[in-house]
Amino acid sequence: MNTSITPKNIYLFLKHYFTEQPFDFPKQDKDMNIVDLGLDLKEYYCKLQEFKDTFKVKQIQTIKYKSENFPIYELEINKGAEIKVFILSGTHGNEQAGLFATLELLKLFKNNPPNYEKFNIKILTPNNPVSIKYFSRFNGDGIDVNRDFKKQRTLETKAVIKLIKDFKPDFAITLHEALHENGVFIYGNKLVKEEFAVSILNKVQEKGVKLAKKGYFPGKFKIPGYK
Repeated sequence: MNTSITPKNIYLFLKHYFTEQPFDFPKQDKDMNIVDLGLDLKEYYCKLQEFKDTFKVKQIQTIKYKSENFPIYELEINKGAEIKVFILSGTHGNEQAGLFATLELLKLFKNNPPNYEKFNIKILTPNNPVSIKYFSRFNGDGIDVNRDFKKQRTLETKAVIKLIKDFKPDFAITLHEALHENGVFIYGNKLVKEEFAVSILNKVQEKGVKLAKKGYFPGKFKIPGYK
């Protein structure tokens, strides 16, 4: 997407990112020029099951849309470990990078158990499966579930809230994908200490990953990769 400040781009940004329910169905965001990375939902479900030997995999919710059932799964490893980490992915179906990243994380945790034995890790995925099938930002009712955490009208959001309340994680990470291609960045809330976020980004950069220097519209980050 062209991120220059124009009336059209401002309109699109507000409609797609600051509107809770702009449609009543999982509309594709063709006007946002988001790239389809080729993720297949059924194949993704199958790949999650391949980790049953390492993770406890259970279905925690079912979303029904057009006579089809869409499961939401919870995967857990190292139950009872000292540090609790919650990872959420698949909130927006047109942001497929987070889902591919989830599979890579599962491989990492499985193949390097000593590095993560102190961490009780829970992953909820895919958070919004209908949107993934239709390559949309929105669920079956046209709601952006990432804007539903106050009203909690959707089953997708309720599943996340329940897990957080029951699990009480020390850290929560939600995986998304930006429209621009200028690198990785973290959006941290007021509970995230800047030095902690920067230490993570330094590790990421050491792996050769480029850090973003700006956001959606003109205006540089004070710290590369951190907002």
